[in-house]
Amino acid sequence: MSVARAIAPWALVFACACTSDAPVRWTIVLEPPERPGTRYEVDVLEGDCRGAIVQSFEVRRGDAPQSLVLPEGDVSLRVVAVDGDCRVYASGCQTFSVPVRDAIEVRLRSGLDTARCDPGVCVDGRCGGRDAGADAGPACEAGPRFVDEDGDGFGRGVPTEACAGPGFAEVDGDCDDARAGVFPGATERCNRRDDDCDDAIDETRLPGEGCAPCERRMLRGAPYLLCPNAVSWTEARDSCADSGRALVKVEGPELDQALRDAMASLAAPQFWIGLEDMDGVGFQWVDGDPLGAYQPFILGDPDDMPPRCVRSVQDADPQGWRDRRCSDPFPFVCEE
Repeated sequence: MSVARAIAPWALVFACACTSDAPVRWTIVLEPPERPGTRYEVDVLEGDCRGAIVQSFEVRRGDAPQSLVLPEGDVSLRVVAVDGDCRVYASGCQTFSVPVRDAIEVRLRSGLDTARCDPGVCVDGRCGGRDAGADAGPACEAGPRFVDEDGDGFGRGVPTEACAGPGFAEVDGDCDDARAGVFPGATERCNRRDDDCDDAIDETRLPGEGCAPCERRMLRGAPYLLCPNAVSWTEARDSCADSGRALVKVEGPELDQALRDAMASLAAPQFWIGLEDMDGVGFQWVDGDPLGAYQPFILGDPDDMPPRCVRSVQDADPQGWRDRRCSDPFPFVCEE
């Protein structure tokens, strides 16, 4: 079987919620290669992928079609691929509306590769058993846990029976399981995201301390978004991208000085630009272009080891660029 091909289509009859008496076909598209002994754990959820479970079942390649009774409205299918060694290696979830009008595709992407049981204690794909012919050691104590893809100790979605270990958490509530710094109770930062999962973005964190809004200005005939709150370089890059912009690309002294003057008026004399050397192969811009002829580094810079990123600095003599650890917080500028 080739990568990123449908492993098998199953025809499902969606009771009276269907648009006709014809079966509605759903397909699992598995991006990594299918592993031996794989079973697919399917949860039918009300609403989005964090809703209540309506029905759960397992399917394997070649199984007979399943019949479902679905509530009207938004419904989700969540599928987890578990191999014959009890390792979760791919997952995906698709939300759709009932009555169903089109075929449904659930795409499973790799990410976790986590054993639900200690090695050798997976029998018929279930946790806590023992292969009579194997010296497997004691079975683990399985319990309801949530998939934790970013490893921050908080999971999300539907709980599954799993053993304690990397890739699973006992606590739910992670509103962004792709970012390790986002979880309930995290420090709220001025980055246009809900860091602490309280459904509020960039709210006041301490009495009298809030987040200054980004300001849109025209500089040299082009629009820029000036953001005075200090975040890491990657957070700055992602914040620009979330609004359909890009961390600024500076290829000449006139724009560089105009940006420095504008940011200084917001009490931000140093700010990230879209230049980085993450892997040590050389500086490049966020769009992939290499660093050009304009390279106004100052004070012996660049002098940091990769991963390193670049900020434009006004409060130095002479003014220019300096490199810094990408995780350090500085204001930033986005271009449209």
